[in-house]
Amino acid sequence: MANPRLVDSWPRHLEVVTADAAIWCASCAERRGWDKDGAVDTEGNEVEWVFGGMEGNTPTHCEGCGTFLPVPLTRAGEAYVTEALNEFLEDGYGIRKILIEWAEEFYYLPAAEKFLKAVKA
Repeated sequence: MANPRLVDSWPRHLEVVTADAAIWCASCAERRGWDKDGAVDTEGNEVEWVFGGMEGNTPTHCEGCGTFLPVPLTRAGEAYVTEALNEFLEDGYGIRKILIEWAEEFYYLPAAEKFLKAVKA
């Protein structure tokens, strides 16, 4: 299957915020009072609302609530997810629920299909 990151794969509904050297979901950012008009984080940096074009070297989760944010992966991120899924299958290391989220989102990785078949069997 084709790697969707090579096309415009950013989820149209996804808004993430970069602030305090972390990534936040829109709900948590709004609860912290970071509106879209020039808000400043606790480090004095302008809060940025990101609507696309972002890639991660690891899967992205909100700093505030831990919600998985489906940000496309770089090739290094794909290698990271592949290693994590294979490690769970080999020795049970990792948090099953989170790894299932990753495998479902990054379904195009061969390790994801193998992982999902094994854990849902």
